[in-house]
Amino acid sequence: MPAQWEKGFINMSKIKKHQAILFGILLLGFLIRTGYILTLENKVYWVDEFDYMALANHIVAGDGYVMDDGTPTAFRPVGYPLFLAMLRVVGINSLFAIRFVQVLLGVVSIWLIYLLGKLLFNSTVGLVAAGITTIYPYFIFVPGTVLATSWFSFLLIASTLLIFVGSETENIKLILLSGLLFA
Repeated sequence: MPAQWEKGFINMSKIKKHQAILFGILLLGFLIRTGYILTLENKVYWVDEFDYMALANHIVAGDGYVMDDGTPTAFRPVGYPLFLAMLRVVGINSLFAIRFVQVLLGVVSIWLIYLLGKLLFNSTVGLVAAGITTIYPYFIFVPGTVLATSWFSFLLIASTLLIFVGSETENIKLILLSGLLFA
C-alpha cells in the first residue's frame, strides 16, 4: 500500500502533476526517437546488423541458427535474432518497422525506469530517471540500429523491476518471470 494511503490522505494534485509530467516525458521520448529513425536511410549500417538480420531470416526459413554460408554459429547471442524472427513471423519485415518497434520498446523502457525509480525511492526520483533516460543520446541512437541493445536493455530493465516487485510482494511467479527474462 502506498505510504500516502497509510497516512490517510492522497495528494491528488501531486499525483495528477506527476502523471502529466510522466506523459510528457514518454511523449518526448517517443517523438525524439521516432524523429531520429525518420532521418535514417533504409539500410543497415553495421556488420552486426547484417548478421542479426541474416540469422533471423534463416530462423524464419527453417534453416536454424546459421550464418549466410550455412555454418552454425555461437558468435551472436540468440535472443535478438529470435526477437527479429518473431517480428518477421507477425509480418514486421521492413527496416523502418523494426526500428519503430524498437522505438516503442525504448518508450516502454523509459516507463519501466520510472516505475523502478518510484519503487526504490519515490515518484520524483522515477520522473528524473525517466527524464534522463529520455534524453540520453545512446538510448536515442539505439532504436535506429538493428542491434541487440534495444531488446536486451528492455529485458534487463523489465526483469530488474520484476525481481524487486516479486521480492517485495513475495510473488514467486514474478520472480520466476524475472529469471526467465534475465536468461
